[in-house]
Amino acid sequence: MKGQYTNYTHRTGKIGKARADDVSIHFKQAVEIASTIRGMPVKRAKQFLVNVMHQKEAVPFRRYRYGIGRNAQGKAWKWAQSGFPKKASKYMLDLIRTAENSARQQNVNVKKCTIDHVKVNEARVRSRRTYRAHGRINHFDKHPCHIEIILKEREIAVPKAAEKKE
Repeated sequence: MKGQYTNYTHRTGKIGKARADDVSIHFKQAVEIASTIRGMPVKRAKQFLVNVMHQKEAVPFRRYRYGIGRNAQGKAWKWAQSGFPKKASKYMLDLIRTAENSARQQNVNVKKCTIDHVKVNEARVRSRRTYRAHGRINHFDKHPCHIEIILKEREIAVPKAAEKKE
């Protein structure tokens, strides 16, 4: 169904959330970015996406890796095949900022937030035509996606106090 988040009722505490439907970015690139930033602190994830856009850090392509070239910057992730999906990084960065603003409205300390949940679903394929030489026509498809992000304030583990001996 359009306009509904996945079931996140098991996520207790205050959260910030954002979603985008029919985003005009490649589904496969969005999946790889999502798997990379999942679990990161928000500040680090934002910096990572900015670095990807400036080609200072690379996104490792682990699942959809065929046809992806190797890059020396993938060594940071212990994976050779990596790339710089700029447009997808820009959309993800905007979505993280939207989720941050949603968290601020719920009085959540954004500095302590991590990316708790990122989900990328395939949207309906957009089919078009391209006109070729000698009067031929070929089709080409666009594969957009739906993205949702949920931020959660991480709990700080407090060590158990030692029992006093009398």
